Amino acid sequence: MSKNLSKRVVGASVLAVAVAMSGSAYAVANLGVAGFPATSLAVELNYNNAASASPAGTAVSTPVIQTPAQAGISVGQNRFLRFTIAGATIHGPNAGSTATLTGALLTDVTTPANFSAVTVLNGGTSGSSCVSFEVTGNGSLQSDLVQLGSFAVDVPPGNTAPVVMTYNMYDTPTAGTCAAAPGTPLGTDVSGPVVTFGNSLAFGTVPNTNTADVQAVPPFSLFLGSASAIQVGGVYFALSSPTTINGATGLPVTIGALISKAVLTVAPSTGSGADFSQSVKTGNAFTGVDLNGTAATTETANLATFNLGTSAVGAAPVGAGAPVTLPIDYTVTGNAAIGAGDYTASVALTAQPAAVNLETLQPATLGTIKHNGTTLETPWFTIFPGYTSRIVITNRGTTDAPYKSTVITETGVTSTAGSLANGTVKANSTLVIDASSIASAFSAGTRGSLIINLAAPNQYIDGEYQSINASNGSIDTYNLQQVQ
Repeated sequence: MSKNLSKRVVGASVLAVAVAMSGSAYAVANLGVAGFPATSLAVELNYNNAASASPAGTAVSTPVIQTPAQAGISVGQNRFLRFTIAGATIHGPNAGSTATLTGALLTDVTTPANFSAVTVLNGGTSGSSCVSFEVTGNGSLQSDLVQLGSFAVDVPPGNTAPVVMTYNMYDTPTAGTCAAAPGTPLGTDVSGPVVTFGNSLAFGTVPNTNTADVQAVPPFSLFLGSASAIQVGGVYFALSSPTTINGATGLPVTIGALISKAVLTVAPSTGSGADFSQSVKTGNAFTGVDLNGTAATTETANLATFNLGTSAVGAAPVGAGAPVTLPIDYTVTGNAAIGAGDYTASVALTAQPAAVNLETLQPATLGTIKHNGTTLETPWFTIFPGYTSRIVITNRGTTDAPYKSTVITETGVTSTAGSLANGTVKANSTLVIDASSIASAFSAGTRGSLIINLAAPNQYIDGEYQSINASNGSIDTYNLQQVQ
């Protein structure tokens, strides 16, 4: 039975790593104690300095480990203490040496004199994953703490799981050997992670929703309150955990150690009606989009980019806390309608040579612009030949009201837009539209639901759906529902 430390699983990227960091970067702790180690290695970097590694990285040192001995060792008695590692191989005594590990690594830290002699039985060579020590006792106790000093390990490419060490004591060299499967131990396996990995970079947004106002002149040319500028949303790009993700030196990793450049792009989401076509200009150049007051490196009618270099933007969330974001601002001319829809933010990274496993930061919704006109809907309408079906819309306002219709069909059914699926209801007038001019055909059946969006304040718009049975002249009339 194994006594397993709760593993701190961090990172999920594919990695080519080997491990080099001073053992002093870790506190001494008992193997199998929750929360150890307290720091992780940047998953993006290459820590594999094994002889076959290409490209070569830098080996990292394990922490100094202490664990209960599991059994006492009488005076003059020999016992065999076996340590294995999973997820890495032994590099050597330190990152600069591939020599075989020696007995000097192992001590009885409770009472050093309780181990009268320590030698390596076998293992401990570069490329191996086990070292077994032969210990001559001098009255050590089961409760004594055995201490294993720091040594360097190489983590092979693709391993992002914690490097786990397992310890036990055996009574014969055959049982405790590294050359074969171990025999029956004298105690219970003690096991826990000694090296963990974490993604270093974090990117995200805090989206805003803004409304282009139908009562602006012309409609939707400004935002609510006659505002010409909004914050589309907030964005952050920063280290995911500035104090607990370390690089190869054992010090907290930096953005510059991972990338040479980051470029932030803000653009309409796929299928969105949003854009930057109404951005203010300086001369002929769009200049209305900025990041916390800094103009975009490049801006067009359809996107804005910002060259961040290796600088952080805001700060990543800590625990359950909120991130610190900086705003993406959009200033419009007020001359024409602002497009409605979603914007997406994304970051493209240029990796440093050492960052062999740079993660892809996923795009995120930055914000939404919507229109505050009128939406009418009916859950049912038909173009069945035996009925005359009409949509009636009244506009009591003093300006024309452009409209767009959307037909929602049953699963697997499609509709064909008619000639008046989109159009305009003139000021102070009523428009009567045959249902077949909204949807001229369905791939199956003759019915659907209907949504009509109008660029007009809802207090000026009313609508009805009317269906007349051609065979008996009966008339059904339903008010179109206004959707708030």
